[in-house]
Amino acid sequence: MNAQLTLADRFRAQIERPLPLPGKGNTGQRFAELRRLARLDMSLARLVEAHEDARAIAAELGTDLVDATATYGVWAATGPQPVIASGSAASARLDGTLPWCGGATIVDRALVVAMFDGHPQLFDVAVADLRRVVDDDRWTTSTFADIGTSSMHFDRVSGTSVAPLRTGGYLDRPGFWHGAIGVAACWSGGLAGVMDAYLAVWRRSDPHSLAHLGAADSELAAIDAIIGQAARSIDSNPCDMHAAEQRARRVRHSVERAATRALDHLPVGAGPGPLAHSSDVSTRTAELTMTLRQCHGERDLEPLGAGLLAQ
Repeated sequence: MNAQLTLADRFRAQIERPLPLPGKGNTGQRFAELRRLARLDMSLARLVEAHEDARAIAAELGTDLVDATATYGVWAATGPQPVIASGSAASARLDGTLPWCGGATIVDRALVVAMFDGHPQLFDVAVADLRRVVDDDRWTTSTFADIGTSSMHFDRVSGTSVAPLRTGGYLDRPGFWHGAIGVAACWSGGLAGVMDAYLAVWRRSDPHSLAHLGAADSELAAIDAIIGQAARSIDSNPCDMHAAEQRARRVRHSVERAATRALDHLPVGAGPGPLAHSSDVSTRTAELTMTLRQCHGERDLEPLGAGLLAQ
């Protein structure tokens, strides 16, 4: 793909080739493509993953996106006060401020989680109708600055419900958890990109340095095996909500831990030189480190432990 094109141009070109929907027999191909993109460009992968998640959500809920030609984000973060929706499914009005809106300066539309009658509900909105909250959401690092992540303010913004109101359609579906593993596939690609950057400038050949490099490679191989098995499991049992949730929580924790261990091994083996002198190494390391914080840590592990005792 032409590196001279803007991120927005590359994003639009990439989504002209839609990924297979999860749970339809080609989930492994879907995850492999997300991994490939993240290995090349984590910013592009994050945009594509969200857009493809929007497509998968609409397909699973048996509806259509408002504009099939638009680029989409999925904005489901919650702030101190949730966005509130009122009105009807076809003509809702959304009010409030939503943090962590990825691609806010790039995407045309977004699927937004707002509270309707006390329940989280998904609405399709036009980003042009929203206002960025610049003063309250300063992005103080260059990492992912090109994505334009911002808090977005809703002031009687028009939205169309993606599912019948009061059904909780966004969260209460197996695909929510399938999508969570798609994010982990991006973590895998991000680690592969970090490995590529280190190998391009690796200078040490003593046994201990090579052992750390081999350890990082083993962690990456384990991650890919875990995600590959998860894809096969999704395709063999796509509709079981309980299995989907358990699978996603286990996979995300396992991938995050393995990637973190690999990030520990690489600078010990290579020494400080690559982080200090290779912008590719330092940028990719910062991107992966930030992205891994999408992992929910103990919040994912506690339900797994509680489930084991309940059995």
